[in-house]
Amino acid sequence: MTPKRDRLLFVCGAIAVLVALGTACVAPARSASAYEGKAADSARSAVSALRTAILAAQLGGNGRSFPPTVSVLLSEAEEDADATEAAFSSVQPPDPASDELRAQLEPLLLRASKRLALLRIAARRAELSVLPSLAHPLARLANKLDRFAQEHAT
Repeated sequence: MTPKRDRLLFVCGAIAVLVALGTACVAPARSASAYEGKAADSARSAVSALRTAILAAQLGGNGRSFPPTVSVLLSEAEEDADATEAAFSSVQPPDPASDELRAQLEPLLLRASKRLALLRIAARRAELSVLPSLAHPLARLANKLDRFAQEHAT
């Protein structure tokens, strides 16, 4: 083997180990109460991203903001929602009741991310006039997530 190939194999092996370690580092919730608290926090975080997107869509749709500004706001809202969903999904539910909680929250978080992606795409295309209609379902989703957060606040 050549030194260059040896280094490549070493780097690939190191990356494989890091990936394996990263996937093994799923954060367990130590109790059902702790898991419920993480769920409530995740719902609150998603509500914040959704309400930011609603405001950006209204401003853009009414011509009160520039397309690049709206695009950045919506991209950041989507990134926040995606990060929230990923972080919550990585938490190991400690018991069957927590599994049910997860089954309630995950679909809402995924819907939020998908709808925010639609808004971002429209904004990047400078199709600001469609933003309010695309954002319309977000208010109801934000309200559902807000109720979830209030019901499960610890």
